[in-house]
Amino acid sequence: MRQLKLIGLLIAVIVVNIIVLSPGFLGVDLTSDSPLEKSAALTLLILSGILVIYASYRFVFKQPDNKILLRETEAVEQDAQQALVQYRQHKLFSMEVQHALDQLHRMKQKKLALLDLLSQRFQPSELSYSRFLGVISAVEQLFNNNIKGLISKLRGSELSGLSAGDQRMQRMLSPRVTQQKQQLRKEYTDYVLGYISSNEEILIKLDQLMLETTRLGTTDYRELDDMPCMQEIDQLIKQTKYYKQ
Repeated sequence: MRQLKLIGLLIAVIVVNIIVLSPGFLGVDLTSDSPLEKSAALTLLILSGILVIYASYRFVFKQPDNKILLRETEAVEQDAQQALVQYRQHKLFSMEVQHALDQLHRMKQKKLALLDLLSQRFQPSELSYSRFLGVISAVEQLFNNNIKGLISKLRGSELSGLSAGDQRMQRMLSPRVTQQKQQLRKEYTDYVLGYISSNEEILIKLDQLMLETTRLGTTDYRELDDMPCMQEIDQLIKQTKYYKQ
């Protein structure tokens, strides 16, 4: 997207220069005897050069500020936490909800630490900076997708009236209905534990990423890509890229 914006701007600059400087259009001549015309042509060329240089820096080399990244995800984190808090007294998954809230807190702390490490180890103009920042964003998106999936399953299981089990209620139901409810409870449990387990794996990999990054002898992005943890994270991202909640 950033490259497309740069290309569009370059095309616009070229078109303006053609219209103003071409003899077939306005025909403003840099070699004209008229001081005003010569000054106008020179000013256009200088401004065009400055605009191209700034745009190249803005859209290619300058990376998003860490503070911007934090602001973009802060609302998502708050919404997820508020949604999870509503299920703290869930009849079937109260312990799992508490663990998910703890995971949210740990994810926030790890992200802050990773962004701090990023600013210490790399310069914004380095490819390693962009690579590292992209990994943090992609992993956080996977984490948040798991939270969304977890919340949807908590809501569904609550609406289904599932609980740890009521002996009197079970005696009122036929064996077939009881079996169906047990199967449904198992499916919800598998989903909930799956999301929590996946997020725990993400948190562990972020710990490994932080440790391996501190051991880097250089800031070469190729060495960053060779780290075992980075390769594992890339594989995790690829496996869940097209996952639907």
